[in-house]
Amino acid sequence: MEKKWIDKTIAASVTSATHLGMSLEQAAVKLKLPLRWQFWGGVAIAVSTTIGVVSFGLMLRQPSVQGSNCQQVFWPFASASFRLYCAETSANQGTLEDLLTAIQLIDGLGKDHPLNPEISRRIEAWSTQVLDLAELSVNQGEIERAIKVVQQIPAQTSAYPLVQKRVAHWRKVWAEGEAIYQKVEAALREQDWRKAFSIAIRLVDVDNRYWARDKFQAINQRIIIAQMDDSKLNRARSLLRREGLDNLKEAMKIARGIPDSSDFYPGAQDLVKDVSQTLLDLADTALANQDLQLALVAAQEIPAETPLWNAAQDYIELANVEASTWTDNVADLEVAIARVRAMPPDRPLYAKAQTLIQRWQADIQTVQLLALAHRYAEAGGTQNLQVAISQAQQVPATASDVRRKSARKDLQAWTEQLQTLQDQPLLDRAEQLAATGSLSDLRNAIGQALQILPGRPLYVEAQTRIQLWNQMLQVATLPQPTPTPIEETLPEQQWVERANTFAQQGTPQALTTAIQIINQVPLQSAQRADADQLISQWGEQMLALARTQAETSLPAAIAIAKQIPSFSSAYSEAQSLIQAWRARTGSQTGT
Repeated sequence: MEKKWIDKTIAASVTSATHLGMSLEQAAVKLKLPLRWQFWGGVAIAVSTTIGVVSFGLMLRQPSVQGSNCQQVFWPFASASFRLYCAETSANQGTLEDLLTAIQLIDGLGKDHPLNPEISRRIEAWSTQVLDLAELSVNQGEIERAIKVVQQIPAQTSAYPLVQKRVAHWRKVWAEGEAIYQKVEAALREQDWRKAFSIAIRLVDVDNRYWARDKFQAINQRIIIAQMDDSKLNRARSLLRREGLDNLKEAMKIARGIPDSSDFYPGAQDLVKDVSQTLLDLADTALANQDLQLALVAAQEIPAETPLWNAAQDYIELANVEASTWTDNVADLEVAIARVRAMPPDRPLYAKAQTLIQRWQADIQTVQLLALAHRYAEAGGTQNLQVAISQAQQVPATASDVRRKSARKDLQAWTEQLQTLQDQPLLDRAEQLAATGSLSDLRNAIGQALQILPGRPLYVEAQTRIQLWNQMLQVATLPQPTPTPIEETLPEQQWVERANTFAQQGTPQALTTAIQIINQVPLQSAQRADADQLISQWGEQMLALARTQAETSLPAAIAIAKQIPSFSSAYSEAQSLIQAWRARTGSQTGT
């Protein structure tokens, strides 16, 4: 049988050769070979003999079925029985590829082959098995492998009509699972794990075990991790909003702890950048407040993997240089400028360095201006203070905040000193006038005090004096009560109540009015003892007010003490104090 197959092969080869466009006779003429039949008969005998020898040799070399190696066979010369043996061996491996190899080894041997019934039976069984295994592979996620294999099932098998239907179903189910999965991943990329889970649950209904079980379990685990990472980042963001070095350090630790495998890793990296920027801002604020330690610690917390790390390194260097400029020493400022000028232009904080140079140059001018201003201010006097103020007003706006604040503080102090020097003579003159107690002097005193304008250091004190002097004028101009029989005016109790109403106000003018009212209680009245007691009490109260006033203004104290009536128990002491205060006023005026 094998020789017959070889004869057919050789005949087919000869036939192919003759199809090149020439007959044997034409070939013989072209090659100048003899045309006699005896010659070609000999050739045919020689060819047949050669084929026989070759076929016999191949048959002798054909390995036996027992113990043969199917991997080292030249299949065109293999026997049908050997092919069937190797097909069985391959099919027994049980994989899609091995079953397909088994089918291909025996498919095409021909329907007239004696083993055809057995071959067909096995091809049919193996094709069905391939289709079943392919279904299992699709459920294991190997759809392309399954489709590639089933599409090679022989057309004559009963399994073949199912191939296209199965493939179409697989692709439909697979597309459904992929669509859901892609939506889940999109939601996770948006860092919305709640939305991701609500979509992922639809995978359970997909008619494929790979999507309904394996992929659902995998994506659900990712969602659980995303939920935990989201919770961590929310806490880190809360710490970031609270600021403060410790909170920022903890927020950075949390954000950096999110692994790059997490769906929230991009959000964590964004948070790392935000925390880094806030740390740099904190360092900047600390440095502006001359807190070098806090500035350096904050900048050093910025991790090396962030885009701001190089800027942080520049900032640390600049902070150390800037700290050397806090000494109001021109030489230190000049050294700092020289050091910062050496920074290369490609450094992240090069622009900031140039700004610092301009600031320090302005600080040099500020230090020089304020040094001169202080010398004038310390000399004292109106003119020197005016020069000091003029110098402080020339501080450039580009100077550092610390030096501009210092200049403003000095400017305010010197301005108050100058205004006090300008207004004190007015107030002193007013108090001297008011001390006489005459109506015209009180009015002149008020006129003097009114020249002190709002916003100036002595304005409040001047207004206090004006109020007191107005009260004194009102008391002095009150109509004196006309003595009348007590029964024709108010009952004694009403005099007491009316006097108490004024006394409750507690001012010198009100107490004076209260004493004048209650003194109208007749001597023979039962209420007179109470009246005398209240007169004594209010007189002492006025004396206390005078003593308090003496701490700030002796003329004002004298004016209050003079209002204590002679019938008050505090009168004698008040007169003694008036004399003492007038003596002190005279000595101060002389000085």
